[in-house]
Amino acid sequence: MIARHVILAGFLMIATAPGELLAEKSGFETYGDVAAYAIPSAAGVVTVLRDTGPDWDGFLQLGISGGLTFGIVQGLKHGTDRKRPNGEDDKSFPSSHTSTAFSGASYLHYRYGWQYGTPAYIAAAAVGASRVDADKHFVGDVIAGAAIANLTAFFLVDSIDQNVVIIPVINAKKHNFGLLASFKF
Repeated sequence: MIARHVILAGFLMIATAPGELLAEKSGFETYGDVAAYAIPSAAGVVTVLRDTGPDWDGFLQLGISGGLTFGIVQGLKHGTDRKRPNGEDDKSFPSSHTSTAFSGASYLHYRYGWQYGTPAYIAAAAVGASRVDADKHFVGDVIAGAAIANLTAFFLVDSIDQNVVIIPVINAKKHNFGLLASFKF
């Protein structure tokens, strides 16, 4: 069953990749462009192809959480007008790529538990790193995008696995982070 998820997620990665990927970019930047869309797509695939049958309530929560995250991020982008590090435009804050990736990762974590969320968070963090590496965003833009997606999912996604909850905590002023964990026995 997991192999089917991986194959379908790979297909969705290719099918949902934006046209901008055809331009000359580094491999890491291309990863960020593709994975930003692939992570929430993979979350949708996992939700629909569960062993116990499709989780339509979860699929709806994924859509609502992702849609709200998108709306908040776009509103902030147009309201703050922060210049990108490369000077390309004034839509740096917050990072859309990062918020999109973390939207899928946070959904997987809050809906199905840390076993699904941890690998997705690692992949989403790499998306954020790729945006900083490509000089498209400042670190704060990426942290804000991740935080918006995580908080949106935290409030909108119902957990199926209530036994373990792990929440990333980021302190941008002191440049440190940690994890908050709750275990039910």
